[in-house]
Amino acid sequence: MACGNISTISLGNGVEIIGNHAFQSCKKLTSINIPNSVRTIGEYAFSLNECLVSATISENIDSIAECLFWGCSSLTSIEIPENISLIGRSAFYGCNSLSLIDIPNKVTDIGDCAFYGCNNLVSVTIGGSVSKIGTGAFYDCNNLLSISIPDGVVEVAEVAFGRCSMLKNIELGSHIETFGKNVFVGCSGVELLIVKGNLVPLIPSDVFTRIILYSLDPPQTEEFADAVYQNCKLYVPQKVLDEYLNADVWSKFSHIMTIEGSSIGNICNEEPDKVIYDLRGFRYSDVETLEKGVYIVNGRKVVVDNK
Repeated sequence: MACGNISTISLGNGVEIIGNHAFQSCKKLTSINIPNSVRTIGEYAFSLNECLVSATISENIDSIAECLFWGCSSLTSIEIPENISLIGRSAFYGCNSLSLIDIPNKVTDIGDCAFYGCNNLVSVTIGGSVSKIGTGAFYDCNNLLSISIPDGVVEVAEVAFGRCSMLKNIELGSHIETFGKNVFVGCSGVELLIVKGNLVPLIPSDVFTRIILYSLDPPQTEEFADAVYQNCKLYVPQKVLDEYLNADVWSKFSHIMTIEGSSIGNICNEEPDKVIYDLRGFRYSDVETLEKGVYIVNGRKVVVDNK
């Protein structure tokens, strides 16, 4: 479409389909409002709109098409509608002004490279129905601080979180069956790892301070760096403490203690640098000033009820 001078687009309520490449490379486009009459949006429809800052998407579409906002480097915010079940391949590739993403509960699949190169992304909330996180889905999101993978996820594909160099806290859900190669390659600054399932992927960090394992069967994994064995505290279930003390990889930790002996609150308070978000993705600087409610502190849900 020849749309070089268009700055805003507001479509009428009769529009039902936006075709492939419909508004691609509208170099001056800053905003788009897609009415609820729209039920289908094609691939690349808004790609390479370098000045696009905001977009409102119809609540009646069920998927974010492949490369829909690919290369929209000025896009600062996007609200993904609740009816979306699929985020397509490279849908937000290179949207490097996005800082927060909330993936709704109906989404089941985050496509390959969906948020590749969103290097200002600080917070991602992944809905509970997601079952697969695709190859390179969050690759090179190098300002992402914390990630919590919900229990519904069964597959995390190759390099899904590769080169997330600022990642400090990782929580892995209880039903993950497959990790692809190099899922966390380049994530060398991870300090807190929480594993609710039976698989522990290779994470190339030697600055771990806490590893919390909920599995009743000590999982197999790669060896850790000597500094991790010396400095990191390992928390395991009390009933299988002896099993961990005799497991090849885990027995090498100098500090092994039980989860039951340390509340989540205590674990969080021991962290020197707290990363705090509410359930909307807003960040807070001080746990002592939080109002009553549920928060994510260093990758873990914490209930504040003493206000």
